[in-house]
Amino acid sequence: MPVVVIWWGVETMPFDRTQIARTRTAPLCDRTEDITDNWIEETDKENVENEGCTGYFDETETGLLLVGVEVESGSLTNFYPREIAMRFLTPETVDRIEDHFTAVDEGI
Repeated sequence: MPVVVIWWGVETMPFDRTQIARTRTAPLCDRTEDITDNWIEETDKENVENEGCTGYFDETETGLLLVGVEVESGSLTNFYPREIAMRFLTPETVDRIEDHFTAVDEGI
């Protein structure tokens, strides 16, 4: 089943979760990993929201590429594509996550 994403408010600042694109269906991918610790570190340091986060990755010639994240909070689950995930997690954090799981695959 293809994922349909409707974009709205992406260019607005300050960044507001209520104005972003989201879907409840994650895409097909090569791999998933629990990245809850990274999610909490970047979005909710006190863990008030008690969210869980799964990273969806595709394997490339150079390593793993995060294609999006699925965030679970209570009974609500949302999937955010890479472009939106990078706004939550920052590009540096996404690079660190990709590098970490690529290194784990390579046994480093």
